[in-house]
Amino acid sequence: MTFTLVVGKCHAHMAALLRSDAHSDRFGIRPGRRSRVSDTLDRPSPSGRLERLGSDALGPSFSYYARHLILRADELALDRLCFLARDGYLLEKVYAVVRGARPGRRPVTSYLHVSRLSTALPSVRSFGLRELRLGFRVPTDRSVASLLRSFQLLDPEMLDRAAHAGVADVTAPVRDPERDPALLRLIGDAGFQAAVASRARAARDLLRRYLGERGFFRGGRMGIVDVGWSGTIQDNLIRAYGDAPDFPDLHGIYLGLFADPSRPADDGAARKEGAIFDSRRDNGFTERAPLHFVEIFEQAARADHGMTLGYADGEAGVQPVLKETGADRDAERIGASAVRALQRGILEFVVARGGGPIERDERDQIKRRLERFIFFPTAEELTAVSELSHSDDWGIASFGRLVSRPAASALLNPRRWLDDFHRAYWKPAYLAQTGGPILCLMYQQYERWKLWRSGLVG
Repeated sequence: MTFTLVVGKCHAHMAALLRSDAHSDRFGIRPGRRSRVSDTLDRPSPSGRLERLGSDALGPSFSYYARHLILRADELALDRLCFLARDGYLLEKVYAVVRGARPGRRPVTSYLHVSRLSTALPSVRSFGLRELRLGFRVPTDRSVASLLRSFQLLDPEMLDRAAHAGVADVTAPVRDPERDPALLRLIGDAGFQAAVASRARAARDLLRRYLGERGFFRGGRMGIVDVGWSGTIQDNLIRAYGDAPDFPDLHGIYLGLFADPSRPADDGAARKEGAIFDSRRDNGFTERAPLHFVEIFEQAARADHGMTLGYADGEAGVQPVLKETGADRDAERIGASAVRALQRGILEFVVARGGGPIERDERDQIKRRLERFIFFPTAEELTAVSELSHSDDWGIASFGRLVSRPAASALLNPRRWLDDFHRAYWKPAYLAQTGGPILCLMYQQYERWKLWRSGLVG
């Protein structure tokens, strides 16, 4: 009886989500009441699958974000907006469209080639607990080698330092970074710390010259613009240069923000905010739905160029060094046309929506649309996203298709099925292909129950 009741409630919830995404009164707009939001969403979709995905599923989020950014820039009296590579590529274009359709002040904008990787070593003052947490933020392949690579320290000199400190195998798994004996020996080694400090100073000086040549160090109030999710680059810049008298007052305005509850409240998190998703808002499961597929926002926003690896002196000053080789970069080039098609759809929606004010229920409407897309994708959406890949170069270079195609053997092997499920970037998509909407529904309700049990939301 209990199981029947739960399934019945789940089915009713799914039906409500699907209805809200399919009819003219979607997003809670009552019959007879029209708005610019609903008028825009009801227009004919672009012709291609990826364009439709960009327009229908993601366009409302990017449009809202740009208008929220303009509003917050005015409220915070920001002098400048700094769009961070690579996700800042589309965000800058979306902002320009919306900003051009609205009157008012216009902060100076710039596009900076920075990344978690290129700012990690400059942010190191002493290689300690902060660096362990930062380097091991991604849970896959935790080892001394991946930690060193996260700070661009994986080279023969540092491997010799590790061996001198008693680390026998730098590729051995590290299960508990704060208690691993080999790792503690390494960070307690004076020679290792001295070598890291020397490298960090040089990296800090080079990055400062790159930023300075692009007008970063002019004081004032600056908005950091990026998709999100933790604001690591903002943290790194503050750690590296925050005590400099010409360092700007930084305010991170992200599409989504996950504020780590274990970190102190005075570490800069107060100067960060998420427009669509912010983990500090107690708005339930729908608020957190984007966390179940963050990769789609990153792929939708990224530029064609490679990620920023570091910086080098050139004839025209300090220039960014971009990644141009490797299997992950090859995969990005193959998928570049798909990303551009997705971006065309997003921009088409943004242009149609224009620069009008944010409506009262608009963010809630967008969150419900995202929840439906992420947990209950249609066959066309699955096909469209299957053309996209995701790459990462933080600790370990990795890439893969956003939609994992289940192997036929996995359907007959529960352990293989479970392993593939856990490796999938977009888990509801994997479930949709192997169990249909009922399995997606069960997973959604399971995640909802986990969130409730954690006490993170009321």
